[in-house]
Amino acid sequence: MAVAGRAVIARDKQLHAAGGAAIAFAAGLIVHVAAPATPLWLQFIAALAPAVSAGLIKEAYDLRHRDSHTPDPHDFLATALGGVAGAITINVLMGF
Repeated sequence: MAVAGRAVIARDKQLHAAGGAAIAFAAGLIVHVAAPATPLWLQFIAALAPAVSAGLIKEAYDLRHRDSHTPDPHDFLATALGGVAGAITINVLMGF
C-alpha cells in the first residue's frame, strides 16, 4: 500500500509489532528482575522467545480457523520484529 509515494504499514501489522514489543519488553523486565546476573545474550533470547512464540501460536490459530481468521506470515514477521525491538529496548533501558 502506498500513499503519495510513501509506503504505509497496515494497521494490523502495526498492532502485531506493538504486541510483540510489549510481550518482549515485559518478559525482559521479568528476567532482569528475577535473574539480574543472567548474561545479556540470554536475557535477549528470554525476552524475544515469548514474542516469537505468541506470533507462531496466533498464526497457527488463524490457520486452523480460516472461516473467521486469515493466516498471514507477514503478521508473524511483524510480531517477531516487534519482539526484537522490545528485547533491545528493555536491555538498553536496564543498562545492558
